[in-house]
Amino acid sequence: MEFMFTGPNLTLNVPLGNWNKTSTLHWKDHRDWFVTPDKKILYFRLAPTMWHRFIRKNNSYRLYNFEFLVIHEEPITSLFRATVESNDSGIQLLNYSMYHDHQEPTTPMILLGQYSIPQPPLAWTMSHLTSSPSISDLLQAIRDGTPLAVSDGSFYPLTRIGAAAWIITTPDQKEWIEGGGVLPRPPLTQDPYRSELGGLLGMAVCLSSMAILIGPSANAITTSCAVTTACDGLSALNKVNIRKETVKPTWKNFDLITPHVDLWTDMPFPTKLQHVLGHQDNLKRPLTLLEKLNVQMDARAKHIALNHQHYRTHQLSEQHAGYGKIFIDGILVTGHIQKTLSHHILHKQMIEFLANKWSIDEETLTTQVDWYAFGKARKEASFPIQRFMSKWISGDTATGRVMLRRKQRLIAKCPTYDEEDEHLLHILTCPSTESKDFRTSLIAELAVWLRKEYTEPDLQKFLIVGITSWLTDPLADEIDYGIDNHTLFSAAQALNWN
Repeated sequence: MEFMFTGPNLTLNVPLGNWNKTSTLHWKDHRDWFVTPDKKILYFRLAPTMWHRFIRKNNSYRLYNFEFLVIHEEPITSLFRATVESNDSGIQLLNYSMYHDHQEPTTPMILLGQYSIPQPPLAWTMSHLTSSPSISDLLQAIRDGTPLAVSDGSFYPLTRIGAAAWIITTPDQKEWIEGGGVLPRPPLTQDPYRSELGGLLGMAVCLSSMAILIGPSANAITTSCAVTTACDGLSALNKVNIRKETVKPTWKNFDLITPHVDLWTDMPFPTKLQHVLGHQDNLKRPLTLLEKLNVQMDARAKHIALNHQHYRTHQLSEQHAGYGKIFIDGILVTGHIQKTLSHHILHKQMIEFLANKWSIDEETLTTQVDWYAFGKARKEASFPIQRFMSKWISGDTATGRVMLRRKQRLIAKCPTYDEEDEHLLHILTCPSTESKDFRTSLIAELAVWLRKEYTEPDLQKFLIVGITSWLTDPLADEIDYGIDNHTLFSAAQALNWN
């Protein structure tokens, strides 16, 4: 490799150049063995007008008879090049190759008004693309520096779906382009800030794509006549003017910030940033045009998110932009590169540890345990709850056993029940009257909360009965929920529970 590719990073000093297309006729030159696509007949070309035809042996896939039929014209069927060898049993087909008709890749196109332009990078930002029948006045408005570009994002914390919507319009709103899409996953990285970034990124993608329609006159636009760019997310809006070299890999959502900075920095016409307050329609007062557009984009982003939630719409593929994308085991890394890599390594080590400790298959622990639910629960809990969970999981909660080890007690006995060794399981299942009453009140509070959240009745019963049964006897072999399994499964599937 180093001998042939002597350029830097094993590249050629002189590029190979474009493909030379070969006709079907020349493709057969300098070859004498051919096989039909179904591999039933083998041909040997002795001369341009003399061919030998060999029939494949019965109950064989690659072995052909020695006997042949002479034909005096080229076979009219399609042929593959063949490599053969002869042995005592017959002629054996070793390999074959079909004719390769090289074609230049076609560029996908999208329609903006009456114009067609190449599909831009980050196509997910335009997966819900609409426009007025004509955009000629909009293009002229961009040349004049008078259009309005407004975006907004929406985030649903329960389903962890974030979506963005944006619009570029003339001041009279007669001509416009509107788009949006669902933000790239994973779910735990979704938040309102990411959705706001997605909206601004969508506008940048569209405006950059329209540069070929606007023409060189766009470079003459002065900063006094610039595209007004508005958003109600001030933190996201402030990322428009930052320099790319200041972006840090420890930042949150850097996978969106780097293409965001690239596109806005290379914009062929100036932009004027303006922050608008969100949800101003709740104040029952006349709204400015930018506020009206922001309210419309908020409703549009919610519609895109809900549509994706119910129908799981297809996400378009992406091209390169920004610093590119980083994946770990197929999962997109969106920010905090060092922290994410460390978490992934430690998670794999934890899987190996648990598999050895409990004699469970690593594949089962990886695929059957809902680690996302654990992560979501810890991330959304308050800091005191997170600290308590960490102590509980690590076995550092103040049980009698731990307090004795810390020399804070003389004995490890339970203070409310005759249990010599107070450990974590005993705390959860202590049979004392005080503990039972306390657990009963907690379960009643949980039942009220489930009803308040409109949880499906069968799922309510499943959770309450299951928890109560476990607290009563954690070693019980089977729990009678009193619910038909099919009904319970259907209710869980309706909520996308696995």
